[in-house]
Formats: sequence, C-alpha cells, structure tokens
Amino acid sequence: MNYLEEIAKHHKDYIKSVKHLGGGLYSEDIVQQMYIKIHDYNLKDKVFINGKVQRGYVWFILRSLFYDLKRQQKRFNKCSIGEGFDILDEFAKSDTMTYEDAYGLMIERIDAEVNTWHHYDRQLFRLYSQSDRSMRDISAGTTISTMSIFTTIKNCKERLRDNVGEHYKYFIDEDYEKL
Repeated sequence: MNYLEEIAKHHKDYIKSVKHLGGGLYSEDIVQQMYIKIHDYNLKDKVFINGKVQRGYVWFILRSLFYDLKRQQKRFNKCSIGEGFDILDEFAKSDTMTYEDAYGLMIERIDAEVNTWHHYDRQLFRLYSQSDRSMRDISAGTTISTMSIFTTIKNCKERLRDNVGEHYKYFIDEDYEKL
C-alpha cells in the first residue's frame, strides 16, 4: 500500500480538525495541500514512525497550512468605493465573530502563551499535547522520568489556566465578542 493511502485513512478526521481551526470551506483544500506537501518534501520518515502514522505531526502540517492561508488572506488589498467609505471595513463592523474565528483566536492566544515558556517546558508540552503518546511513552523514548513529565505538564496546564482561562471561558460560553 502506498504511504499516502495509509495517511489518507484518517482523511475525514483531518478535515474535521481543519474545520475546528476555522478552515470552513477551505478545509478540504488544506488537507489536499497537506498530502502534496508530504509528498513533495519527502516527509514520509517524519509522518511514519515504526510503521504508524504520527497524527500529531500531520496536525502540525495542517495547522501550518491553515495559518499560511490566513496570512495570505490578510494580504488582499481593500478597494474604496467612495470618500471615507471602505466596503471591507463596513462589512467587518456589521459581522459578528464566528465559531471558527473565535477558535482560531483561542489557538493563537494559547500558542502565544506557550511561546513565552522555557524551551524545555514548551517542547515537552507540545510533544505531549500534539501527539497521541502517553506520558509513559514519552518517558520511555527519552531520558526524562515519568514524574518529571507529569509535574511539567501539570504546571504547564496551570499556567494556561491562569493566563488564558478567562478567554477560554468566553469561548466555551460562546461569548466571542469578549475574546
């Protein structure tokens, strides 16, 4: 079986993940771009470890492609139709934040918080949260004790709760305007 076919077994899950990021109608396109990127950049060895698809790495690729799309969308020029009137600004004022926008904003806030952490904490938290590996699996693959991993992850979650928790409550309560 072709390695791309093996990766594609979780195709619907990938689309669902991108939709949760806020991909909307572009979700299918982003997933297709992911397959192309894996093939073109020969990422087979990073996606497959011990014959198993590393869904955390695939998710990382999908997230990167999603944010690339968002950056490209921001580059479009606005066109004015009259003096002091910009159609895109008027649309933005009348539009309310959607679930996808709020989810993307929450991901950005969490990423910004995680990026302020010490390198060790940041890497360990991302390894744990973005892979399907348990703390014991991580401990077995590294020289880090399970207790150290547990303590670090617990402290990281507390920092997230302290620094992003209020915004997360607004997100859960669907009060997106307070984000």
